[in-house]
Amino acid sequence: MVKKENRMDIHTHLPSKSQVETVLDRDITDLPAFPVVALKVVDLIGKDDASAADIARVIESDPAVTAKVLRLVNSAAYGLRSQISSVKEGVTYLGISKIRQLALQVTLFEQIVRPQKTVIFDRTFFWQHCLAVAGLSMALAEEINYPKPEEAYVAGLLHDIGKTILDGYGCISYGDFLKNLLEPDSLKITSERKVIGISHDDIGAYYCASCNIPNTLLFAIKFHHQRFGHLNLSEDDGKLISIVSLSNFLAWTQGLGSADILRYPVLLPEVETHIDFNAINLPVLLDRMDQEIKRTAELYQFEFPSIDQFRMNLLRANIELARMNTAYYYRQNEITSPEKSTNVSSRPLPSPERLIQKTMEAVQNDFGYDRLYLLKIDRDKRCLVPVHVFDVIGKNEGLSSLYISINKKSQIVTTCLRKRKPVIIDGKIPKDMAVLEMFDTKEMAFVPFSHNNRLLGVLGLDNCYSGDPINISDLGRLCSAAQDLGVAFDQSLDSHKNRITEHMDALTKLYSQGYLEKQLQILFANKMPASTELFLVIIKIDFYKDFIDRFGFLEGESVLKLVAGILNKLSRLSDCAGRFDTDKFMVILNNMSLEKANYYSERIRSKRGKLGNLLTKRFPEHSITVSIGMAKFTPLMQTKNQMIELAKQALGKAQKAGGNTTVIL
Repeated sequence: MVKKENRMDIHTHLPSKSQVETVLDRDITDLPAFPVVALKVVDLIGKDDASAADIARVIESDPAVTAKVLRLVNSAAYGLRSQISSVKEGVTYLGISKIRQLALQVTLFEQIVRPQKTVIFDRTFFWQHCLAVAGLSMALAEEINYPKPEEAYVAGLLHDIGKTILDGYGCISYGDFLKNLLEPDSLKITSERKVIGISHDDIGAYYCASCNIPNTLLFAIKFHHQRFGHLNLSEDDGKLISIVSLSNFLAWTQGLGSADILRYPVLLPEVETHIDFNAINLPVLLDRMDQEIKRTAELYQFEFPSIDQFRMNLLRANIELARMNTAYYYRQNEITSPEKSTNVSSRPLPSPERLIQKTMEAVQNDFGYDRLYLLKIDRDKRCLVPVHVFDVIGKNEGLSSLYISINKKSQIVTTCLRKRKPVIIDGKIPKDMAVLEMFDTKEMAFVPFSHNNRLLGVLGLDNCYSGDPINISDLGRLCSAAQDLGVAFDQSLDSHKNRITEHMDALTKLYSQGYLEKQLQILFANKMPASTELFLVIIKIDFYKDFIDRFGFLEGESVLKLVAGILNKLSRLSDCAGRFDTDKFMVILNNMSLEKANYYSERIRSKRGKLGNLLTKRFPEHSITVSIGMAKFTPLMQTKNQMIELAKQALGKAQKAGGNTTVIL
């Protein structure tokens, strides 16, 4: 296989300092320092000529570490016949590799992980997972002839370090996050981004980068859950990420996840690209892991799951996966059934690149600017990222690695997105000079674009070569062109996915307002009998405008998705939950009594209460509450609009009562 030259800078894919600061309860400089001995050991692993004397010198520079390493070396786990009194002597009996591993385990466990057992995030259980992934990574690396198996061990040991940073220093601790998981059907890492505001892999990579951990290890920490096939990575970097990702998956299958909570795993497609599963001797690999776990249990006095516990974990996992697949199948079957779907053309759409290229060419021909660039909103990283560039000269070097943080430091950009109005950046506001310098121009304009009422990004333009001023009168006409671009950007990215999710709201993944009203229309057209038990519920997030005024529209979207997750979790397959307006949701409750409708409302408010208490740590002095209006079907109702209007009246009364309440009419 031909190796790619590694030209990608990992730092361009790390979260910004401001993103990290928003999720921590202290300044970044107050995070714990990476243990000096561990850093030196990692450095030695990268040196092929490191000697026993070198490793002994590093470990013995810290008497406390030396004592702990010697205690482990002399434990029953290694069964040495005579007492070892020096690190160098330990190297002689166990080898450099094993001594280095023990030194890393001791320093990281004692100084960063720390065995502080809490109700939910058990640090000891977490450390078991890290050790299992590290051992599997090294064994797998040797199995597939990765050139530096000990490097794979370190990557496995560090891959989840972000969880301890979040647990100890996050506004929302990792333990609190686990205790309040709202969406059982989603990946845990996706829930992290929604609730905490950042994922453990992102903050772990950021922390390790700040401690000068080598880039090769940073790639594995950052991407062991994230797609990376589109990046220009070297073959070895891609293989190391795949090793850690697969080892993480295998550890989960053996009941050794990072927390004792069942969440289904997903294996990255890139893993199979870099690792030939047929070439792996899984029984040998798992046997090596069992031996390592047995030794680790003796070293740390851990109690790893028994064979019966393994079987129970796998059974629970398979039952949960079957439940999720069943719900997904029937929900998709309902969406695409002939009675509830519109006629969708099967004619294939042009490729996304072709549509966007043609649209940008047309804009350039009409307006004549030197450079156009499409910047999408990366909601996880809270920034704008260039994804397409049209340059009359063709000099696009470096633009793909840029990003513009969406925060108070980029005032005009934030205003453009929040008000959805075009802006010109000319350097008159000092905070925005950095954006001009980044794009190497003296003036630029941003025109926001959206589709299906969802803000997607901005169309940027400048005259970086000619220096001609931007014509203000162009911006109004460019708004129309930008919307065409939004349609091309959104609808053509994945035509198959768009067909499946035709009736879904893009942001919340619930049904769209149009679909909800169509279902109500069908119910009334069929002339429901007088005995029909049907409720229409409208839920509104209280003081949503005040919230986005203070914290920004991206955080507002995050809250919308979290509330949507509650509705998705509590609604039955026979119900129909969707987004009704900017800050409102609607649920059609079929075959539900008044008593059960009341119970449904209380469950929403109860779940919301737990979520609100958790998010108060992330959004201080702003409680997340909801008002609920419910309308009960009566034979006097002739149209869907009558029922919607009654639900709106109930909601209005709930709001007049001060919010955070339910009214049923």
